[in-house]
Amino acid sequence: MKPLFLTSFFFLIPVYSYILNQKYSLLETIIIISLICNFILSCFFWYDTQKNTLIHKIDAFMARITFIFIFINLIFFKEFNYLTYSLIVELLALIYSSHITSTLKWYSEDHIFYHGLFHFLGALTCTFILL
Repeated sequence: MKPLFLTSFFFLIPVYSYILNQKYSLLETIIIISLICNFILSCFFWYDTQKNTLIHKIDAFMARITFIFIFINLIFFKEFNYLTYSLIVELLALIYSSHITSTLKWYSEDHIFYHGLFHFLGALTCTFILL
């Protein structure tokens, strides 16, 4: 089984915590819907990892949209929290590292490592933000 296909399941953690939380704002509901879309797209893409396909482009676009929603929620609706902000900075570093390693060699061990870690920390960050 492909590792990034499996790490895509981490996106379900914030969805589960959101359901348990039972206090729903419109923006948080939009984030959850976009995370579900990210999960589905990510699974489709990482199951068959061909670079620059239509599903790859849609997956990347949806990931950016989700990140923007999360950032807006964090900046305008949440109290300042050093842990969450440090996770956001780490996510940006992982996105950059994943991009660089995938540019050098698509689906290399380094690319898989950085992107898989991004999936995990991204899900963890979303969970913290939505609590």
